[in-house]
Amino acid sequence: MLARTSGILGFILLALLWWAALWFALPIGVDLFQLSPGALLMWHGAPPLTAAALWWVSRRVWARRTDRRKKAAEETRKEEQEKTREAARQAHQQKLAQRCACVECRAVWVAVPDIPEWYKGFPACVLLQQDAEQVRGAGRETALSASLEQVFREALQQYEALAGLPLYIASGDCRPEQVAEAWQRALAVARNDIASEPSRPDCGLLPGEGDIVSRVLDLFERDPALPAFILLGMDSPLGDAPEDDDFAVVRQARQQGPRPGHAVAAMLLSRPGLNVLSAGETAPDGDEGDPNMQPYWERHRDEPGKFQWRVPLPADFWALMPLATLHRLRRTSRAGAMTRRIGEALEDAQIDAGLRDWPFRDKEFVEDGAPVKNEEPGENEVPSPSDEAGLLDLGWLVHNAGDVKEVETASRLVSITGVLRDFGREIDPLTEAGNVVSEHGDTGAARDMLMLAEALIRAARLRKPALTVMFGDDGNVSLGFARPVGGQA
Repeated sequence: MLARTSGILGFILLALLWWAALWFALPIGVDLFQLSPGALLMWHGAPPLTAAALWWVSRRVWARRTDRRKKAAEETRKEEQEKTREAARQAHQQKLAQRCACVECRAVWVAVPDIPEWYKGFPACVLLQQDAEQVRGAGRETALSASLEQVFREALQQYEALAGLPLYIASGDCRPEQVAEAWQRALAVARNDIASEPSRPDCGLLPGEGDIVSRVLDLFERDPALPAFILLGMDSPLGDAPEDDDFAVVRQARQQGPRPGHAVAAMLLSRPGLNVLSAGETAPDGDEGDPNMQPYWERHRDEPGKFQWRVPLPADFWALMPLATLHRLRRTSRAGAMTRRIGEALEDAQIDAGLRDWPFRDKEFVEDGAPVKNEEPGENEVPSPSDEAGLLDLGWLVHNAGDVKEVETASRLVSITGVLRDFGREIDPLTEAGNVVSEHGDTGAARDMLMLAEALIRAARLRKPALTVMFGDDGNVSLGFARPVGGQA
C-alpha cells in the first residue's frame, strides 16, 4: 500500500515538473495556444505517462532479475544444504555400520572343573569337566596344557576343518609355543582322519589393546584375507593352589575371596558374510594349480582382500553354521552414579547390537525456528520404561558381580537389575543369570573369555540376546551383547 501511494505521488510530481518545464522552461518552438485540445493533451500527458511506463517496466524487470537471483541463490543454498545433509547422513550410516560390526561364533569349547546347572548340552557348544583334584597343585602350565589338549581333541574329532585355522590367545599366561605343542599332540591323534594340515599351527597372541571383542573386530578389519580363527582364553589359579589346601575352610577363616578356579575356553570365530556358497554348491577343495583354491595356510598374503569372501576351506567347515554374534562392549564413564553410568552404557550397547534404533538427526538445520541437535544416545537423555525403543527382550544375563554373600555383590546386582527394569526387563538374578564367580571361582585371566563363551551358548540356546556385564577392579563396568544368528525365535 505504501509503495503504491509513493508511486502515485511520484507520478503526480513528475507530471507537475513536466508541465512547469513545458510552459516556462522548454523552448519547443510551438505555440501551445494554437494546438488542438488532443494535441495539447498529448503534449501534457504523453511524456509523463511514457516516463512512468518506462519506470514501471524497468522496475518489473529489475524485480524479476532480483527474484531470479534470489531463487538461484536459494536453490544453490538448498543444494549445498542437501549435499551437507546427505554427507552427514552417509557419515551417520557409516558410523552406525562401524558401531554395529560383529563377529560370528560357530562353536564353543570350555573346560572347567564344575559344569553349571544351566548347561544341558548344545550342538557345537561343549563343556568339558575337569577333575579338580588332578588340576590342584599340578602347576599352572601343566594344568593348562592338559586341558588345552583335551579341548583341541574334542574340537578336531568333531571338525577336521579346524586343523588349518590359526590360533590366537586372547588372555592367559600360556605361551604360544605351549599352545602349539598341545595343538600338535591333539592333531596327532586325529591325523589319520585329516587329509590336509599345516606343518605347524599358526599361533600367536591376539593383537591390540582393550576388550576382547574390539580386538577381534580390529583383527578381521586389518586382515581381510582372514576367514576365521580359533580364539583361546585360559588360566588356572587352581593349578597353583597347594594340594592340601582346603580352600573352603581358609576362605571362611581369612575371607580371601572366591575359590581358585580353572578354565580353558576356545571359540571358533569367523567374519560375517563368510557363507557365500549357493544352494547345491560344494565347498572348494585344495588345488595346487589354482592359487585361489589353495588351503588357507598355503595361500600367499601379499594382496589383502583377495580372498575376502571366497575362501577355500574343507567341506565340514561350512557345516559349522554360525550360532551367535558378538558385539562391541561398552565401558561405563567415570562420572555419575553407578546406575546412571550402567544405563548409558547399556543404551549404547543396544545400538551396537542392533537392538535399538539410532535415528539420523540433522545437526546444522533449523525446523520450526529451533535447531535440531544430533546427540548420541546416553549423553543428555536417560531411557524410561515408557520409551518403547528402550524396551529390551533379554534372554540371559552373565556377570561377575562376585560371591553372593558379599555386600558389594548385592550392590552391583541391585544396580544392574534396576537398570534392566528401567528398560522394561524384569530379571531374576538367581534363575535368569549366570555368576561366573559363583560358578567357577577365580578364573584369573580366563574370566572374560569364560563370560563371553557363556553368553554365546545361552544366546544360541534361548534364541534371545544375552547380556554380558563385566565389573572391573577399577570400578568401571563393560557391557555387551551376544545375539542368536537369524534373530529371535
